[in-house]
Amino acid sequence: MTESTEIAKGANHGRKHSQVAVAGREERRSYAQGEYGKTFPRSEARSTVPKGLAWIRTHPGTSLIVFLLAIAGVRLGLAITYAGYLGVDTGAYLLGVNEVWGGEPTGTSFSRPPLAPGFLMVPFLEVFGGYLGANIYAAVFSMSIFPSFYLLAQRLLGKGWGAIATAALAFDLPLAEMFVTGVVPITGFAALALVLWGLLKTAYNPSITGYLAVIVGLPLIAFTNQTTLGLAFVTVPLAWLILPEKRRLFYALGLGTLVALSAFPWYVDVLPGADRVSYPGALVYLNPWWSSQWIQALGGVIVAATVCRFTVSREPRPVVAGTVWHLIVNHELRVVAGLLLAHSVLNVLLSHDERGGHQQ
Repeated sequence: MTESTEIAKGANHGRKHSQVAVAGREERRSYAQGEYGKTFPRSEARSTVPKGLAWIRTHPGTSLIVFLLAIAGVRLGLAITYAGYLGVDTGAYLLGVNEVWGGEPTGTSFSRPPLAPGFLMVPFLEVFGGYLGANIYAAVFSMSIFPSFYLLAQRLLGKGWGAIATAALAFDLPLAEMFVTGVVPITGFAALALVLWGLLKTAYNPSITGYLAVIVGLPLIAFTNQTTLGLAFVTVPLAWLILPEKRRLFYALGLGTLVALSAFPWYVDVLPGADRVSYPGALVYLNPWWSSQWIQALGGVIVAATVCRFTVSREPRPVVAGTVWHLIVNHELRVVAGLLLAHSVLNVLLSHDERGGHQQ
């Protein structure tokens, strides 16, 4: 009887030990599957992230919109509060509006494309009048780069990091300065960012939106800003050379280019060799060695070389999405690296018309 009792106690103890082991395995499995907080709700209460930051982290798109609206409001307030806050380019923009309105030519400015700003500025002047309309136009279109830049950043970095990169763009000083000196180039940059996003999407995830971004974006550049068109001559062909599926991209680029060629009449006055851009001095020359452009160029080369080192010479490997290593092995970053390298080298060069302008 005693022996049987001891055997029963031992079996019962073994079952309890087995149940504890199974419970431990289940707990570890729940933890690995991200269910630990459900089993132990107090783990959620231990979070040290403030509620405001937690909301921003879970709603990056909405947070970005609120932030950018605040930036636009500050810019508009500055423009309408301080007389003459906007630079002389605003006067040149009004001359462009005069041209699209069919007014008498003044002979004080070269012919600008019809969206520089032309028809883009007309609705603001019609509704709000000359002074207030010009200021509201500047505030609105100074923000025009952010939507297309966010599309590009989101594709490369994900929603969270893409929103952070887009918000950081608001603190780019040369870009912010354009709000004062003239916002038309910003509109052109927005179209160029849209084209780059369309090229990436068409190469890796073809869809009608990617094709339209390329086909519509190229004419927008041509009809908006002559400076951005020059940048596009470097940026778009280089991106096409780096990306796969070149035939698919070629069709979209070809159609977009054909439409963009209709803007050629507005470029006759600024073609290389034209009287308007023919100044005395060297055709191309280097920035002085103490110029900050050399520091920017060196930094760009280092970053581009680092990205190329990890995206070209190494095979992709499985990584956790959202980590820094995931960003490095993203092959779409090869395009960014190539463009950064090219523009870093070109950044130290100046053209003869800028030197001539300084001499005169």
